[in-house]
Amino acid sequence: REVQMIQMNKWAIRGSIHTGYQESMLGIMKWIKDNSPNKIIQLGTGSGVITFLMAQYLYDTNPNGKIKAYDWWDDSSDGFHIFSMDDFEFSYRNQPKELQNIIEYEKLDYRKWLDNPDTDWDMIYVDLNNDGEKIEKIYDVLKDKVLDEGKVIFFEGGTDGRFNKEAYKGRKKFSEMKDIPYKVYSVGIKSFGVISREFI
Repeated sequence: REVQMIQMNKWAIRGSIHTGYQESMLGIMKWIKDNSPNKIIQLGTGSGVITFLMAQYLYDTNPNGKIKAYDWWDDSSDGFHIFSMDDFEFSYRNQPKELQNIIEYEKLDYRKWLDNPDTDWDMIYVDLNNDGEKIEKIYDVLKDKVLDEGKVIFFEGGTDGRFNKEAYKGRKKFSEMKDIPYKVYSVGIKSFGVISREFI
C-alpha cells in the first residue's frame, strides 16, 4: 500500500504522526510527486512533522526545490495548543542534511505574512487550526495566484466535525465559505481541502 511507502521512504520521519493524518496526506504527497514544485509555502509548521514529510517527497522529485515554513511558535493568542520553536529546531537538526537544505523557516504570524506574501510559490499548505474565516482570508489575498497562474492551496480540514469541539464553537465553518473553488477529500478521521481553479 502507498501508506507503507511513506513509512518506508528513504528516510524515517523523526517524530510521530497519527495514521489517519498520514493517510490524509497521501493526496498532497502525490501532488508533490506529480508536479515537482520549485517552492512550497507552509503556513502553520508546528512540530515540523508534515514539513519533513513534504521535504522527503520534494527531494525525491525535485532536490533543488524549497519549502519555506512559517509559524507563530510559542504564541498562544489564537487560543489553541502552541508548539515550541525549540522543539521544531531540535527535530530539524535531526533531519538528514539533504532535507535540511530544502527547508527554510521563519517565525512569523500568518496574518503578517499575508501583508507581504511570497510571490514565487507553486503550492501552499495551511495548518493553522483552520476554520472558514482563516481560509477565506488567505484565499482573498492569494486568489489571483490560484485563478490566473494555476497555483494550488491545500488546507488541513474541510469537513465540519471539528466545530462541535469547544475550541471551535462560534467559528466559521468550512461549509459556510463562499466563492472559493475547492474540494474536500476525507480519509478515515481526517480530511484536507484543495483550492484550485480546476474546481471553478
